[in-house]
Amino acid sequence: TCQRKYAGVQFLSKFADSAIGSTVASFLKKNDQVASMVEHPLFGVILLFFALLFVKLSLLLIERKRRLSAGVYPVAYLYTFILVCVFVTKVIEPVDDIDLAVHLQEGLLPALHVLEGEEAADAVLKWGKEAAREHHPIVRQPIHWEILDKICVESQHVPCTRRRAWEPVDMGAITLYGNHHGIEYWNPAVDPDFDTTSLCEPVYDGEADACLQRGAIDLCRRLHPQPAGCVRDITMHMANQLNDYDKGRFDSKDAYRKIGLVIDAPDKELFPAMSKVVLSKNVNLAPFSRVDNGTATYDSWDSMLLEAWAAVDAFAKVKDPESREWNDKPCTPLFGGALCAKHDKDGNLMIEA
Repeated sequence: TCQRKYAGVQFLSKFADSAIGSTVASFLKKNDQVASMVEHPLFGVILLFFALLFVKLSLLLIERKRRLSAGVYPVAYLYTFILVCVFVTKVIEPVDDIDLAVHLQEGLLPALHVLEGEEAADAVLKWGKEAAREHHPIVRQPIHWEILDKICVESQHVPCTRRRAWEPVDMGAITLYGNHHGIEYWNPAVDPDFDTTSLCEPVYDGEADACLQRGAIDLCRRLHPQPAGCVRDITMHMANQLNDYDKGRFDSKDAYRKIGLVIDAPDKELFPAMSKVVLSKNVNLAPFSRVDNGTATYDSWDSMLLEAWAAVDAFAKVKDPESREWNDKPCTPLFGGALCAKHDKDGNLMIEA
């Protein structure tokens, strides 16, 4: 499973509320050496071994004074085994949501890497998407916020200017003197708290914006020697790529992309985002009628209606916790990727096209 330093030793049973339990918990938090020993995967086995050894020696000492029946030994061993198992399960084993999710999936989570200059929120979202290929999605709030807080508190060199991840957009790459430099843009338009109007003002005669330009500046700083006109050329390239990305937004299978959000969006933002997309297509939510007073041509209005319906359909897939959990579940490709299989809450294998 994942390293237990992320999950920690949790004392969430009734024992933790007692004076002895709180004392043990505080002792383990202060003493790293003892805590690491307790968190070792073989700690329970070693504890059981010494407990059985202690019981055996105690019974041998008692038997020197008076004879014990043959059934005393197996009964004592059984009670010792049960007590140690209950102690380890209730007191020692971590019960953190992340650790529990990993145990249920019986696999390993990938390593979380935060690159130089990368926002912690974006790194956690990227890590969560990679983990979701084989595990249940864990980038929903508030689970991944615990990881984000841990990164920002323990590291002094990781940028933590926001708690919301932005939309990753792959914009190709540039090759300079045999070195391959990927162009990745984090789209702030999916963050309702980000003021794109003032912070992403138009540049280059309105053909791009300042957010794209800042991304190009960061990339050009890593290029040596820097090509002539690097910032402008990369900015225009990113603007064209973002335009193509937005055009294909409603053809995507990603429900969040259709409504202009990412997977870590809170539930309360889903409907406002969908309604914003629908109204931008000159379509009313209820009923689905034209609001352009007949001024738009049929072809353009028809395409906008289809895009509005695509946004409504995307919202229907994530509108409640149960639907959203099903939509976000990792897909198991079948028949060479032609079909997608998911397990429902009853364990049945459901196939989707």
